[in-house]
Amino acid sequence: MGTATSERVESEKFETWAIVEIMGRQRFAGLATEQTLAGQTMLRVDVPKTNKQAAFTKFFGPGSIHSLTPTTETIARGLAERLDNAPISVYDLPLATRQKLGLSDSQVGLLNERLGNVPDDDDEDDDQSDDDDED
Repeated sequence: MGTATSERVESEKFETWAIVEIMGRQRFAGLATEQTLAGQTMLRVDVPKTNKQAAFTKFFGPGSIHSLTPTTETIARGLAERLDNAPISVYDLPLATRQKLGLSDSQVGLLNERLGNVPDDDDEDDDQSDDDDED
């Protein structure tokens, strides 16, 4: 009897609105599904569009997931609005890449302001050391 139940659960498509907490104390709210990438099953979270951010998708490996709380679409959308996660920070780009893209410091600041990102204190030091290497 347990085998039939297990088979039924495994064959059901996993899809639920959820709050996903990952290592590093980050939370994402959106539509959670399973997807296989490069032979590995990943948790896909489609974060909905908010007033400040376009919709985006994040993939998480099972080992990085602290918890998953199924919820309603209304609650997930409301929390996504409040969390205001950004898909990527322009500060993630190395200085050389930002320069190749022609992004000035003020443009990087504006982009990150729109994304709600704040640079790490170490980022300025990294830029300084990169500038020193060019001299």
